[in-house]
Amino acid sequence: MKRGLILALIFLLIPIVAAERENVAGTTGFRTPECFDTGAMRVRKATIIDKTVTAEAPDGSTFNVQGEWKNNYFDAEELQFTESGTYYITVDGQSRVFDCPGLAFSCQLLSFELKDCVRSRGKLQASLEAEGTMAEDLEYEFIKGTGRKKLWTKMGFPEELTSLKFDETEEGIIKLEMDDIDDVASLKISHPRCLGADFMFTEIDCEEIAVPEMSCGRSLGVKQRAKCKLGLAKEQRAANYHPEDCAEDDTDCLDRYGLVKGCWDFPTGTSRMACVKRQMNLGEIALEKRDCNALDVGNRENCNSVLKENVYSLIKFRLHNLEKNAEKYLDLGMITEEEAASFIADIEGFKVEFDSTATKEGKKAVILKARQRWLELVRGLEK
Repeated sequence: MKRGLILALIFLLIPIVAAERENVAGTTGFRTPECFDTGAMRVRKATIIDKTVTAEAPDGSTFNVQGEWKNNYFDAEELQFTESGTYYITVDGQSRVFDCPGLAFSCQLLSFELKDCVRSRGKLQASLEAEGTMAEDLEYEFIKGTGRKKLWTKMGFPEELTSLKFDETEEGIIKLEMDDIDDVASLKISHPRCLGADFMFTEIDCEEIAVPEMSCGRSLGVKQRAKCKLGLAKEQRAANYHPEDCAEDDTDCLDRYGLVKGCWDFPTGTSRMACVKRQMNLGEIALEKRDCNALDVGNRENCNSVLKENVYSLIKFRLHNLEKNAEKYLDLGMITEEEAASFIADIEGFKVEFDSTATKEGKKAVILKARQRWLELVRGLEK
């Protein structure tokens, strides 16, 4: 009797155990999905009957997941799991729960294009349009004529590329500038996260422009030189400009002007002067002065001397900015060449006077004269 009861219980338990084993075996190969900050997801399932994958988002909405099955792995396309939170996916009636970090980056939202690359006067300059990424997050390949490459990434770069700098204009154009490297034939830019099927790049040849000799030499008077320069094409004007406040052999003075020449590509105003200050490594003047005064006596004097020189240079660059504005008015037909040349000659004279004046009161007086001259020019536009 007991033996018969035991056998009956065994027979009754067999289907239950078998059912439980079938459930375990049916789900063992269905792993917890892995979710990425690109809005993509990957999951493995050993047995697949229906390849349809559905998902439930954190807000309770459901959607069919777009992607591809390959070797029992399902790779979902980007930009589907974009919200941070808990998701459910269902395949063949079986579900898995997993968390997603939310969208941070996607190659599908990324675009970048090189507009130009020029080598001239010991500098390499390029312009780049980019959306969906920071300039510093891209990779830059400087390709020589021999085919050899120099690679810049924010993770590391060779010594030749340490001078590479980025500036962004108000129009969103990114300006690249660095000390020139011999034999650079082209520049190629890509993103380190966009590989394989998502690989994208932009490449452009780097044009070498010979420095033209000055056709508006210093043998002419100041106003004649200004008028000569204004008669040239825009791209030739910079090559024919020698600041009156820089002596012929004053390399320090000329280097200061050369340091900020890329800033004149920015629109006049805040962004242009911000570029000038960045190139000069000049922050808020009051804070710079406070930091200098916090140093010991020996270093304090030198720090304040350098700061004063930088502030004076910034003032002269502001005066030079007025000359650039006058050139713009001329190109727009708002003033005559005679008016522009006369104004530029006066401002150049004020810069020389500013340097030769030793006292603060004298320098302020020069600034006021320059301001008055600018107001005269602007008032003339209203007539």
